[in-house]
Amino acid sequence: MTARTIVRDPKILDGRWHFEGTTITVAEVRQRFGDGEAARTRHTAEMYERAGLSAEDLASAQAFEFPELRDATVDVVMASMVVNCVCGEHTTAAVVGPGTSVVTCPCNRTWRITVEADPA
Repeated sequence: MTARTIVRDPKILDGRWHFEGTTITVAEVRQRFGDGEAARTRHTAEMYERAGLSAEDLASAQAFEFPELRDATVDVVMASMVVNCVCGEHTTAAVVGPGTSVVTCPCNRTWRITVEADPA
């Protein structure tokens, strides 16, 4: 049996690589197989076989080399943090996007937290 073609279409699944004729992404398959632990791998393979993928499709996903299509970027949509102050209190805060946030502890200490991406 031949593996399905892996395709990318900007109009389908936001342009993620997937198996033609399905909404199953290559990234999803690879993440679900995880570290390759035998029982988990067998269960995962059975799950995808029920969804219509063959063993060849799964092997194709594992071997797929993602091409470089764009410059890497990081979009911080929402991040949460907990400031564990030296006074023993903890204050939660949400950050929307990269930049500097100010968190004030009940003890009146002020914490400035900068969220940025480092595409190391």
